[in-house]
Amino acid sequence: MNISAVICEFNPFHKGHEYLLQKMRNEGVSHIIAIMSGDFTQRGDCAAMNKFARAKAAVLCGADLVIELPTVWAMSGAETFARGGVQIANSLNCVDSLFFGSECGDENQLIKISNFILEENEKIKEKIKTGNYYARAVTESVRETLGDEYADILMSPNNTLGIEYINALKKTESKITPKTIKRFGAEHNSDSAVYGIASASMIRNLINENLDNVKNYLPDACFEVLMEEISLKRASADISNIERAILGKLRTMNKEELSYIAGVNEGLENRIFDAIKTETSLNLTIEKIKTKRYIHARIRRILLSAFLGITRDFSEGSVPYLRILAFNEKGTELMKIIKKNSNLPMITKPSCEIQKLDSYGKSIFNINLIASDLYQLSTPDIQPCGLDFSIGTIKL
Repeated sequence: MNISAVICEFNPFHKGHEYLLQKMRNEGVSHIIAIMSGDFTQRGDCAAMNKFARAKAAVLCGADLVIELPTVWAMSGAETFARGGVQIANSLNCVDSLFFGSECGDENQLIKISNFILEENEKIKEKIKTGNYYARAVTESVRETLGDEYADILMSPNNTLGIEYINALKKTESKITPKTIKRFGAEHNSDSAVYGIASASMIRNLINENLDNVKNYLPDACFEVLMEEISLKRASADISNIERAILGKLRTMNKEELSYIAGVNEGLENRIFDAIKTETSLNLTIEKIKTKRYIHARIRRILLSAFLGITRDFSEGSVPYLRILAFNEKGTELMKIIKKNSNLPMITKPSCEIQKLDSYGKSIFNINLIASDLYQLSTPDIQPCGLDFSIGTIKL
């Protein structure tokens, strides 16, 4: 048995993701575990489909078991996102390798950069003190020491996320081997398809603008799930549907409350407070807060975290449970192994099993429930609360 994991969003699951899983099978992987974000994503947005629909599509298209990456980690910057995913993979005590797509396609190059970042952390900190933000400080340090070839690797988003996965594996002294597959098709956030593969962002736009073309870029099974969700008025979710609710929540918060929100530091609460008192839309609020140091995605995550009640202390601990979203027959085999080997409680029936969690675990799970219930306001037709209890774990 060769067990591998992927940390993912599958928003939605497209032919590029299908290619990744097929390459994993070609390399001898027998069982694939997808550690997937829930209803809100790392870019600070609503997922196009709810987590159960995306988990179902993932299993129908090649994964064997889907475990939710809780909202606290799923809606964080790359370092915390990677740390949460790796914590889950480590806790399973059965994963042999962690696969991820990257633009360079060479894990040895990524490992070399990771080693440099971890070993030269003080050098990077000194550059930050001179006014550089973290990403630029890392890139300049790598360029000075390893050369242009390695610095250029840091210009691509999936390379940098892959390095964060490797960093997290190293920091946790994990036995899991990092492996990368060179991305094939469109680049991240590209608005055009390459070799019939489109980016997730392009597909999300097409769902709302030209649904007829979407079928060309999704595996058939995923397209069927999407069409079912559309027929039920549950897709595609759009953050604009909850914009007033977000703005309303923000306007009730004072500077001290904002200072505790995940991602807020260095007095950023002052910029946020000023913006929410004067601006009349989410986009205008983000634009007013944005600086070279604080990019759009980070600000969107902060504002959405404030809306969901995610403070920075939540993600300081480790992921406290394993929330199973979907599985197939091979997934059943995995669950038996995980139940035997893992020290984390496995949740398949929340109404019964949430009581097994300690206070920290319950607080993390409660954030997930809040996120799910508020997500239901972002869909074409408002959906009822309690989807975690009404749908439950999906067996295929």
